[in-house]
Amino acid sequence: MRIKVDRYNPREKKQWVEEYKVDYDKVRGKTIMDLLVYISSEIDPTLSFYSHSKCNHGICMRCIMKLNNKNIVSCITKIEKDEDIHLSPLNNTCIKDLVCRSL
Repeated sequence: MRIKVDRYNPREKKQWVEEYKVDYDKVRGKTIMDLLVYISSEIDPTLSFYSHSKCNHGICMRCIMKLNNKNIVSCITKIEKDEDIHLSPLNNTCIKDLVCRSL
């Protein structure tokens, strides 16, 4: 499956879309947060996102983002189908990649 992630580098004020290829069998039934952890640990360690081990139950809402242009909480949203995914920050107050300032 193809995973597109909106990226942002604050030092260079550069925005782009990064594409990753992930074997669906490695992430089937896992959450979007698990997918991001997989990408970060196995493919691209420069990817920035909120990973909060103390919550991970959809309570703190720090990991909220857009999945195919719909708002989701990434730690509780499961990957149900072998389909392309586009992840983007929730708003335009992006600090880096999928990390945004709180509103």
